[in-house]
Amino acid sequence: MKTAASLRSFFALTVFALVLTFGPAVKGAENLGEIISDTGWDKLIGTWVDEKTKGEINRSTFSWRYQDTVLETITEQPGKETTSLFGLNPKTGKVFVVAADSAGASSSGDVEFKEGVVLFKVGYITETAIEGEVEIKYVLVDDDTIDLVFAMEEPVTMRLVREK
Repeated sequence: MKTAASLRSFFALTVFALVLTFGPAVKGAENLGEIISDTGWDKLIGTWVDEKTKGEINRSTFSWRYQDTVLETITEQPGKETTSLFGLNPKTGKVFVVAADSAGASSSGDVEFKEGVVLFKVGYITETAIEGEVEIKYVLVDDDTIDLVFAMEEPVTMRLVREK
């Protein structure tokens, strides 16, 4: 049985391996912290809960695993916990995310931070080997409110508020 700590260690090593594979950052390349700050998403750091149940359905904590280099998210939902790591590919300048949950599902994909919105395009595989792709976006409503939108035929939105 893998613990949350071992999952975090696994993903930290994965990110480190990706950095070694792609080599040093190209001259003038930004770091992840600069990208997040320049687009106004530095306010994402902290804990966010679903507005409806105050965290019973969803509780996500964003923190720097490695300052300005790797952003970690721990998301707690009924019956499972998900660890996500965001990094910057120094060769392409693109932000990526890798994630796994306590049930055995995993995902990876591209992330684009823009002013007022974060766009995710990720591929996933569930613990029962069902594969797919999903587009998700965070829409900044104000400093303490984010709408989490799942792009589907009928979009599904969950409002997240900063935990106080």
